[in-house]
Amino acid sequence: MSQAAIDRLHRPDLQDSALIKLWGKAMTTADCGAPALVGKSHTLGCEISGEITNGINWFRGVEKIITCFKEGFCISSNREKYQVFPEAHSATSHQFIINKITEEDMEMTWSCVDDTKLSPTMSVSSSCKIKREYDIVTTADCGDEVDEGKPHVLTCRMRNPIAHGITWFRNRDSVLICSKDLKCVVPVNKQGLYAFSSTNNLSSILLIIASVSADDLQHSWSCIVGSSYPPTIPTSSTCRLKQAHLSGCETALIVVIILAIIAAFVVGLSVWYCCKTKRFENSENLQSD
Repeated sequence: MSQAAIDRLHRPDLQDSALIKLWGKAMTTADCGAPALVGKSHTLGCEISGEITNGINWFRGVEKIITCFKEGFCISSNREKYQVFPEAHSATSHQFIINKITEEDMEMTWSCVDDTKLSPTMSVSSSCKIKREYDIVTTADCGDEVDEGKPHVLTCRMRNPIAHGITWFRNRDSVLICSKDLKCVVPVNKQGLYAFSSTNNLSSILLIIASVSADDLQHSWSCIVGSSYPPTIPTSSTCRLKQAHLSGCETALIVVIILAIIAAFVVGLSVWYCCKTKRFENSENLQSD
């Protein structure tokens, strides 16, 4: 595309009907690709159906980030952040790469349209959101075996830097919320049931159950990055409490006690039988006299 043509696209006073047509736009379908990891690069694509009229433009929210003219020539608003390659564009598809996805990127809507601006009436398929791939940054440790009615400590270990804090969940119910600077709070309706340790640091956050209940043993406990329960959770980020079993000495003691009770019962029964037999014999002797 010539520089004069590019100038016409960016200068309203030079635009004419041959360059800008607002009808007959191509249909677009935005593809945000596979789930992505924050801090990694990621590729987004746009499938195009029909003849391109104005050129394919990419938007991050309402901000235009890539302008592609129908001839295939593209301009990135931030070359370090968004990479475009001539070979990645055709009449039926466009692609670009986001370098180092941020947490904010994960929350944004990404749109590709055959237009110079977003339209309230554009197709839903023209937009998408990047799905998060949950890197195993947390490991939930439910600790040793627990006794009902006693306090117990659960540990959440973090491998990577935490951008949005950590939340402990009992099933899907949040019981401890910690910000990225480790300021933790127990929800009002859970206070007294749970607490947190003052030794929390960038590598571990401790959740304290004040008194383990039988119901607690039936639930899963998860520590998750962020404050909302995600659709999927890495296996390592979830654990279950293990009920304490009797030790060998305790088991032996109980067996001895049970045997002693049985022996005492047998002895008592024998004494009772002997006494009853003796009384019967005495009664027989009295009658014979």
